[in-house]
Amino acid sequence: MAGNAIPEVSFSFESDTGTLQAHFRNGGHHGYAVLLPLTLDTPTGRIQGHWEKFDQVDSSGTIRAIGKIDHPAIKLHFTLQAGPSSPQDDTLLQLDWRIEMETPGEGAFCHEVYLPDVNAEVAALTLPGIFYGHNTYGQGSFPHLDPARGFSVRADRLPQPAVHYEKPDAAWDYFSADETPTPSASERVYSVGMNAFEGGLNLLFRYPQMEYGHQGDGGTLAYVGKNQFAEGEKEYLNFSNGERLQKTLFLGCHLLPVQSSTSAPARFLWQRAYPDQAGAQSADLWQAAGEHLRWINERLYQPQLNGGQFESPQGSRTAMLGFVEQSLSMASVTLRYALACRGLPGQTIPNDTLRSWEQRGADVLNRWTRDGLSPEGLLYPACDEQGYFFGVRNYADAEHLTITRDETFETQRLTGEARRLLAAAEAVRAAGTEPENADTDEWVRAAVSIGRWLAAHPLADGGFAARYARCGEPVGADPSGTAFAVSLFCDLVRLSAHPLSETSSWQDAAAHAYHSSLSDLIRRDLFSGGTLDASCPDREAAIAALDACIQLYEVTRAAPYLEDARHAVDNLLTYTMVYPIRTFGRDTDAVRRAISTFGGSLVSPENQHLDPFPLGIGLYKFGLYAGDAVARQAALASLRFCLDGRWAMVEKEGLKQSEQFAHTRWFYNDFFKLRGNFRHGMPIFGLPDSEHGWCQVLPAAVLLDFVEFDPSCLLTN
Repeated sequence: MAGNAIPEVSFSFESDTGTLQAHFRNGGHHGYAVLLPLTLDTPTGRIQGHWEKFDQVDSSGTIRAIGKIDHPAIKLHFTLQAGPSSPQDDTLLQLDWRIEMETPGEGAFCHEVYLPDVNAEVAALTLPGIFYGHNTYGQGSFPHLDPARGFSVRADRLPQPAVHYEKPDAAWDYFSADETPTPSASERVYSVGMNAFEGGLNLLFRYPQMEYGHQGDGGTLAYVGKNQFAEGEKEYLNFSNGERLQKTLFLGCHLLPVQSSTSAPARFLWQRAYPDQAGAQSADLWQAAGEHLRWINERLYQPQLNGGQFESPQGSRTAMLGFVEQSLSMASVTLRYALACRGLPGQTIPNDTLRSWEQRGADVLNRWTRDGLSPEGLLYPACDEQGYFFGVRNYADAEHLTITRDETFETQRLTGEARRLLAAAEAVRAAGTEPENADTDEWVRAAVSIGRWLAAHPLADGGFAARYARCGEPVGADPSGTAFAVSLFCDLVRLSAHPLSETSSWQDAAAHAYHSSLSDLIRRDLFSGGTLDASCPDREAAIAALDACIQLYEVTRAAPYLEDARHAVDNLLTYTMVYPIRTFGRDTDAVRRAISTFGGSLVSPENQHLDPFPLGIGLYKFGLYAGDAVARQAALASLRFCLDGRWAMVEKEGLKQSEQFAHTRWFYNDFFKLRGNFRHGMPIFGLPDSEHGWCQVLPAAVLLDFVEFDPSCLLTN
């Protein structure tokens, strides 16, 4: 957070007005905030406290301000100790609040910071994981916040309870380490808000929670479910005489020429939390992956489906490539895992089972690349008992998840599965002895064919559409398929020793697509279109962009790709939970199983739940290449959250991973409403516990990516 000049922070107190100010200076630049005394919000109105005393505590610049609320209905006193958060960084203030009740009462505590002369603009506002004011992509239903009209959101919606407000002359961060004060109370959390006030802005933490303004109109509605708004919460607490609360908040001001980042709160909080939180994560991920694959092969493999395919969701009687279905990924990862287990000491899966997995995985890959290759050289995206076909999943039809047969495909699906084919072929090569039935040339030929087709059908700007008709026409001008295509092209560059290689043309195709379409989006922090069931900014788009940057860096060793990658890394960190939520209700999965949310990540502003989608090997590689410990640690913590079994279900066939964990006031549908619970299956296709394949296989696939890249990474980090 420090810049080239030596930043300074100081405080001033005007005794006649009771105004306490924090001043930030960097060279000739100056910004200041008013630290307002505590306010009590009651059912009958707001009661404003006032500062009584101001003292310098020590030579580091730490001060103590003492204040009180003296009202006929309620009395309390409070103390704020404020100073640099560490001796090495005095640009970030630590605000330690202590509150003690002198009479019983009812109300909500408000910690306000006033920014004079800072005007309200939507584009300047970021709330980690749920609102990016500069990114206007999509028509999805999610909070659309307007600081001029006012809003407030529950702190537990946010992977970091923080508001980031960035103007050309200064960027402000106001944030907390977690969602609750000390002591905490079940189902009581802080909320984070903002409103226009006397020509400036008020930044606000309120306890307990209040939510409003989620439609951008300052009204009372809050976003509570996919495409659903409802009356916002406005909670109060009944306090007794002598009751005490403590809360630490942080306030940062980044002045020009300081380079600010929306990830500053995430990085700061991660470094504070990781030493304690990492120590509790010691599960055997390799064995857990094997148990998930055992479940996949028992429950999702259907011998009657076109000679044998992995269906998804269970009971659908369809197999589909990519995204939530991952039918070829299930085959590829089954094969790769079984090959990696050869001769592995302590392996609990019988050798006969592993050999059958090798055979099955290879059979499925052979079958789809032979029978499922279209005349255009594309893999058909789906198949059922009548054969292979083109089409897309209709996620709006949540009750049936129908596939619309419309002769189109989604770029993300085909490129992802093509890369799994190449990974399987490489695993067979590295094993030294092929399974008898593995036709790896056919797998490579199919991946090359997909790459060749895409390279011949770019958008006018050089990028690639999210969706295409099989005739080659893009379905819309959305270029969100570009990052996925770039990564496939880079994988094909690595086929230099293979007879089907076209090394120079693939590298040229990757670089051209990146520079003509993707790089500008990355440098402007516009990460959207990666989650196919949402229309908003999202985490998967940042993962795809980061992967494209890292792939190009590994192919070329050109430093600008690594510099661009940092944009995607910073965005991903804003989706990453940096604290274990402590306020779940007693009768919840979270409390019964002691589930820590640390290391999980939010899906998107529209889909406000945690899921088992790892942040990926690209984040870990960036951490190594750029010397970024936070990125490396977050990648591993994310993998552990998704794979260590803390919220998986033990069944006789193996481990089944739920798709969704509800960490806040948000739900997907009627069978998934209670905060603190994970979804126990989804009653669909006549099954009470149907589940997708992706949440079983994707964490295992990422684990294999880690182990193949750095076999010691899980032990040394």
